[in-house]
Amino acid sequence: MKLFFRCVSATVLIATSLFAGEDAPVQSLPATARIMGKDVAGWIEHLKHYENENERKLAMLCLSEFGPSAAPAVPELQVLMKDELQANTRRWAIQTLGAIGAASRPALADLVSLISNVKQPESHRAAACAAAAQIDPEAASVRKAVLAAMRDGSREVRNAAYDASIILVDVEPAIMPALAKAVLSAQDARAASTALRCIGEAGVDPLSKAVERGDNEARMAAADALSHMGRLASAAVPVLVRTAKRERDEKVRTQLMLAAARIAPRDEAVLEALVEPLLQAEWPASKAGDQSAPPFETETRLLTSAGTAALPALRSGLRARDANVRKHMISILGKLRAPTREVIDDLVARLQDKSPLVRAAAVQTLDAFGPAAASARDALLNAAKEDPALQRAAELAALNVSRDPQKPRLKSVSETKDDQALLAALKDPNPVLRQEAAEALRTRSDDGGVIATALIDALKDSDEKVRIAAARSLSRFGKYSRTAMSIFIEWLDASLAQAQAPAAAPSADTPVRENLAVAKAALMALAGMGADARGALPSVINVAISIHADKDPELQKYLGVVLQVIGPDAVPLLVAKLKDADGDVRIRASRTLASMGVVGATAVPDLIEFSKSAVDADAKAGFDALQAMGEVAYGVAAPHLVNVLMADLFADRRAMAARTIGRMGIPKESDAKRVLDALQSALLDPEESVCRAAHTALVKIGAPALPRMRELLKLDEGQASYWWAVRVMARMRADPELVIPKLIELSQPGVRSIKEGAFAERGTAAELLGEYAPGHVNCIPHLVKLLGDRDEIVASAAKRSLALFGNAALEPVRAVLRSRNPDMRRLAVETLEAIRARMESAPVITE
Repeated sequence: MKLFFRCVSATVLIATSLFAGEDAPVQSLPATARIMGKDVAGWIEHLKHYENENERKLAMLCLSEFGPSAAPAVPELQVLMKDELQANTRRWAIQTLGAIGAASRPALADLVSLISNVKQPESHRAAACAAAAQIDPEAASVRKAVLAAMRDGSREVRNAAYDASIILVDVEPAIMPALAKAVLSAQDARAASTALRCIGEAGVDPLSKAVERGDNEARMAAADALSHMGRLASAAVPVLVRTAKRERDEKVRTQLMLAAARIAPRDEAVLEALVEPLLQAEWPASKAGDQSAPPFETETRLLTSAGTAALPALRSGLRARDANVRKHMISILGKLRAPTREVIDDLVARLQDKSPLVRAAAVQTLDAFGPAAASARDALLNAAKEDPALQRAAELAALNVSRDPQKPRLKSVSETKDDQALLAALKDPNPVLRQEAAEALRTRSDDGGVIATALIDALKDSDEKVRIAAARSLSRFGKYSRTAMSIFIEWLDASLAQAQAPAAAPSADTPVRENLAVAKAALMALAGMGADARGALPSVINVAISIHADKDPELQKYLGVVLQVIGPDAVPLLVAKLKDADGDVRIRASRTLASMGVVGATAVPDLIEFSKSAVDADAKAGFDALQAMGEVAYGVAAPHLVNVLMADLFADRRAMAARTIGRMGIPKESDAKRVLDALQSALLDPEESVCRAAHTALVKIGAPALPRMRELLKLDEGQASYWWAVRVMARMRADPELVIPKLIELSQPGVRSIKEGAFAERGTAAELLGEYAPGHVNCIPHLVKLLGDRDEIVASAAKRSLALFGNAALEPVRAVLRSRNPDMRRLAVETLEAIRARMESAPVITE
């Protein structure tokens, strides 16, 4: 059954113009003439010939694709819609009659009769309701049947009637009162709200009344519908705000305010209403260092998004009685990119707040604003004198607000002290001051020998953070730190001992992390020694092949840097580990060699041999190492990779070779003809995984591959390689004037198959059109048409692509909310929600 559905694709083509933009719309293709090799007559014969339910379904899906052109099928469909033995066949026949449209009028009486026949299955009656509205929405019998169905005892039938009412609203005056009543019902509110939303401006008033008068479900459904109508629903904003203010249910209130903010995001009344619940709530006690998510997440996000428009509301929150509210307002203000003078003054006033948490938040925010808050310098210095708890933070903030805007933010007050003061601070009783001093000394270079000696002495400090800071700073004084080599070797060996110790209780994880921090500090210091770090090579190698190296990407990076600095002497030791009995050790050695880059290039032949291993994990590690080395490995590895890609019996090895070529890239000065030949041939590989890997490799190679892809588009049309070439070019966003029309053609229903059983590729073609978003808006009309496709894969792909176009797609999609095709209306609603979600999830850039 799954294979059957994948092999079927159908759509109802809508011939109306849905979009007008700056780009000229892509020329429409001619109406579908044949599908899967058959025309309308052929599929009618297919329908008559087979009694198998699946074959009949296939025929009806294809006839639906032809739309009005399938009118000759109506008599046969009328027969099938009465078939008592195949319930699903009856339902598909009804839906196909609706897809054909006005030419199905001979079946209208039977469909209308079916809608009211309570003895028939609910799904059939619902389908008949949708079909009748598609065929002749102006017919009195249809209007009467749909109105009656809106009061039916079956929820499925009522929902179908609400959906059908969207088409009938212009010809039947009783529709709007019926929807206005239904939207107040908890059971029907969602479906009725969606219908009113699709109807447009006329639906705003009944939705507003549902917000005021409905129960919780009705209010939330109506608010949600209004929230997607944009400026069209502006008249509902006062109702939403007023109702939200008196709403006690937090979930409902949030939905109401979300709707108001979506419609009018900078409206003063809306922003004040967003702050109001924060002022009235009982906040949990806040503690210093608390990292838990703050309450009122939706209100906070909306206030942040509003930028400077929210300042009056936020400033009123700074005067709230609850310290938690004041602190929260400060956190929102801190996200402003360009704070106003009023904001700075308000934060300065909070430096005198009675709550230490609020004072600390004000200091932190002023510090983050930097030179934009220069006027706060004196107030911060006063706060440092008056409040011992804030002294260091306020002093640092005062320095940062008064610094040169072109210079980076200071991390500690110690950075402003001279060398002698820092050296003295290394002996201070306060470990925080000792750590700051050790970190600040990293930037000094006047007397490297003296500073290095002091830092080496700090390696014995009783506080681990001080020891780590000293080791990191010694990386800047490499030639003076050789005498500390034994200490760093000891640190590395200790980290290994921790890794090899018997498994301890789960709580022992913290010491492991601390040991890794010490090991990374040791590696950083060794990296500063250059070639002199060779003495630590055995210990470095042991860390590289230990379990530690699997846990921490930063540790892997430091290992690679140290081994690069030590030089080629490390290569033989690691190559020897490629033959270790422990598979994990072999893989770690391979990864470490790759991290050495050019310095590890002498290991490329060994890595090639490693990639030939019969052990899949080893082979993969070998390929991964070659690709990580990039162009360094290209000259030696390329012939081997081409040979694997062209001749290896195992598809997974061929795919690995393709991925490796893509990651390595092709040097500009190299003759890459054989590599591109191999990748081009791989697009015809019988295994799709290899085709896909070759496709990915060509995308990564980029411009050098384009001439070959253009050749395939000209020479191999209708072949699998043609399809993959189109995909490669689309992923590269190349040649839009050439590729976009081909993608539109390939996503059309009834187009000859790209390869056997590959009808799902139509959905991929629709997806690829999204690669050209947001600039090429001429893709939008075709994607909107595809929302009506009966193949869910294609329709969903069109929805995702349209979401990438953002605002540009809103009006074209809204234009089909009144389409006769119920599937298209449903997908249009989902698409608008996807566009909204994408826009709301974009990073907030405040003013």
